[in-house]
Amino acid sequence: MDKIESLKTLLKPYLPLLREAKERVLTQDVSNYPIFVLSSDEIELGIPLTKIAVENEKFSYIRLTTLEELATKGIVEMSKVDDFRSLYKSKKAHLCLLIILDEQPEFVFYPEVV
Repeated sequence: MDKIESLKTLLKPYLPLLREAKERVLTQDVSNYPIFVLSSDEIELGIPLTKIAVENEKFSYIRLTTLEELATKGIVEMSKVDDFRSLYKSKKAHLCLLIILDEQPEFVFYPEVV
């Protein structure tokens, strides 16, 4: 099963919450680059949105952060911010996910409509 397919099952019950959170960040001018963090452990990044209710999943938490916070904290290098913005804009119909499972965090653009 590929990454998007496995995320589809996990995220399905949370999509309305994620879409609403993204829309609020955008319409309230918090950021043009909302990013959802999926992690197995509680982390100090962004704000908590929900705890995942499915047992035995790789992820336990969904948090909401922004590109600006990730750049400030050095998770996205300042020299890569403009490249990230360009990529993000080309994926407007997607939710930007930062998956933190191990030492190599990974960005995934998940289609809002699947």
